Amino acid sequence: MRQIIWQYIRACAFQDMKRYIQWFVENDTAYNDQLEEKVYVIINQKPRESAEPLQEKIAALEGQIADLQKELIQLREKSKENIRQSQLQQRIKALEDIAKKQSERIDLYEKQNCQLYKKLEALEEKINQQAQKNQSLELNVSEQAVPAQPEEDSLLTAFQIENRRNLLLSGNAEAIKNELQPVLHIKPILDYLKQSDFEQKAIYIKMFDKLKNDVEKFIDTLVIDSDDDVFENVTEAFFKIIKKDLLSTLMVAIRRGMNIEKDRPFYVQLLELINTYLRSCCIYTEKIEEGIKYTDAILDKMEPLRKPTSDIAKDKEIEEIERLPYCIDFFNEDGERESMCYEGQCVILKYEE
Repeated sequence: MRQIIWQYIRACAFQDMKRYIQWFVENDTAYNDQLEEKVYVIINQKPRESAEPLQEKIAALEGQIADLQKELIQLREKSKENIRQSQLQQRIKALEDIAKKQSERIDLYEKQNCQLYKKLEALEEKINQQAQKNQSLELNVSEQAVPAQPEEDSLLTAFQIENRRNLLLSGNAEAIKNELQPVLHIKPILDYLKQSDFEQKAIYIKMFDKLKNDVEKFIDTLVIDSDDDVFENVTEAFFKIIKKDLLSTLMVAIRRGMNIEKDRPFYVQLLELINTYLRSCCIYTEKIEEGIKYTDAILDKMEPLRKPTSDIAKDKEIEEIERLPYCIDFFNEDGERESMCYEGQCVILKYEE
C-alpha cells in the first residue's frame, strides 16, 4: 500500500513538473536546450547521447568512402594503363619480328645484288673490250687505201650485210644502255667525210651529225621499264632513228652515186664504213637479186616502182634494186626471237602492149 501511495505522489509530482517546464519554455526559451535535456534525463533515467560524435563518425565514414572511391579510380586507371602497356609490348614484339624478317630479306637481296653487280661489271668489261676492238677495226678501215672499185654487176653485192644472228639487246634489261654503246660509234664516218675532197661532202656531214645527235639524245633520255616488251620497244625506237636519218634516203643516194664512175671511189669507201657501223648495230640485209621474177614474199619486203616493158618475157622481172631491205632482230614479250625490217626499193617491169 505504501508503495502504491509513493508511486501516485511521484506521478503527481511529475505532472506538476511537466506543467512547470511547459510554462517555463513558453516564457523563457533561452534554456530550451537545457530543459529538454533535463526532461530527457527524468523520463529515460539516463542522459541523452550527444549528436556531435555521431556526426563526426558519419563525416569520418564519408571521408573514408571518398578516399576509397579515389583509390578505386586510381586502381581502374592503373589497370587500364597496364592493359595498354601489355598491348603495346605485344605490338612492339610483333614489329620487332617483322623488322627482323625484313632485315634478313634485305641481307639476302644485298648478297644477290652484290653477285649481280660483279656479273654486270664483268659484262661491261667485255663490252668495253669489244667496243674498243670494233673502234680499232673501224679506224683501220678508214685508214686503208680506197679498195678496188667493184664491177657494175657487183655493185649490189657491196650493199649486202650478212645476218650473223647477233642481237643488239641480249635480253638483260639492266644491260640495255651498255649494249647500246656501239650505236654511238659514228666518228670514223665523220672523220672520213671531213678529210675527203668530195665536193658535196657537207651534205653528208650534216646528215651524220644529225644521226649522231639523235642517237645520243635517244640513249640519254631512254627510260628502261619492266615491261615484257621492253626489248622490242627499245629496238624499235632505235631502228626508227636509223631508218629516218640513214636508210630512207642515204642508201639510195649512194646506190645512184656509185653509178657515176668518177664518184664511185668516194661512195664505195663511205658504204664500207656505213656497213661496218650497221654490223656493230646488228643490222643486216635481206638477200634479193636483180633479174629475177618477183614473188609476193619479195614484195612484202620491197617497195616496187613499176616500169613498163614491151617484152612479155620480162614481165614481173626485178630490173634494178635501189635499196635492199634492212632488218634487225629482237626478243619479243614471250622471249622469242623476231625481226623488224625496213622495206627495200626496186624497179620492176610490167608488160604493156
